[in-house]
Amino acid sequence: MEGIEIEYHLTPRGWVGGAVRGGWDAQHRAGAPPPDRVITVTHTIRQVSPYGPEKRAVTVTWRGNATEEEITALRMKYPPPFDPGDE
Repeated sequence: MEGIEIEYHLTPRGWVGGAVRGGWDAQHRAGAPPPDRVITVTHTIRQVSPYGPEKRAVTVTWRGNATEEEITALRMKYPPPFDPGDE
């Protein structure tokens, strides 16, 4: 199964890209998460075969002290950089 995982950090400034793991070329890019992040999600895309359908998911992998209301307000202000249907 081939796949890729991409981290996104929601901050008061919007979404910031994070680590990228996997992929057919075994790429990996990482850096320190932004200090003002509110949540971190991992967008996973997997494909069993080149001709099969992709399986996509978004998982919250880190959460700070922000309330649900604060997170919802930021998410309304800044649309996600991934397909919301993957959540």
